[in-house]
Amino acid sequence: MTRLYTAKTVAHQKTWERKDDHIEVTLPCGAKTQIDLDDEWILEKFPSWVKTKGHVAVSRIITTEFGSAVEKYYLHRLVTRASVSFQVDHKDRNGLNNRKSNLRFATNSQNAANTVRHTRAKSGFRGVFLDSRRSLKKRFRSYIPGANQKHKYLGHFETAEEAARAYDKAAKEKWGEFAILNFPDESAEVQT
Repeated sequence: MTRLYTAKTVAHQKTWERKDDHIEVTLPCGAKTQIDLDDEWILEKFPSWVKTKGHVAVSRIITTEFGSAVEKYYLHRLVTRASVSFQVDHKDRNGLNNRKSNLRFATNSQNAANTVRHTRAKSGFRGVFLDSRRSLKKRFRSYIPGANQKHKYLGHFETAEEAARAYDKAAKEKWGEFAILNFPDESAEVQT
């Protein structure tokens, strides 16, 4: 049996429902987020919940020696109790899935690797670009992002698929489980 709870604040209303192994919270905008049962304390301590930039932000008003102040956090950072020096990555890239099994600590590079912020290139593959010089036999270039926004050149290839496999191989080496691959079910064994 599941029970439906409602919490009202001046600015936002949220409802939540206990499921077998998690709590599903319906945000004021209608979006649903999930947290583990042992994170129910967050519902009690933080009355205001909003969806912002694809994630969930929670806030509360606290009293200080100078008056009142608003205390705000991203939900995934509260769930993991992450310090400022750590980034928290959503394994499935869904900012509304805030269950501990979906969250992991990451470096800035790893977190950026597990994002779909950048759309695929015109070639149809991540990390593959069509070289506009018509005299080239191998017209597809492959790059992987490097430090300080400099790309690491992986080579020129005759087909976009070959270039995509080269990208996949380099991405696996650089980011491991954080990498988003063009061919996730294949082994990226490419000869350049």
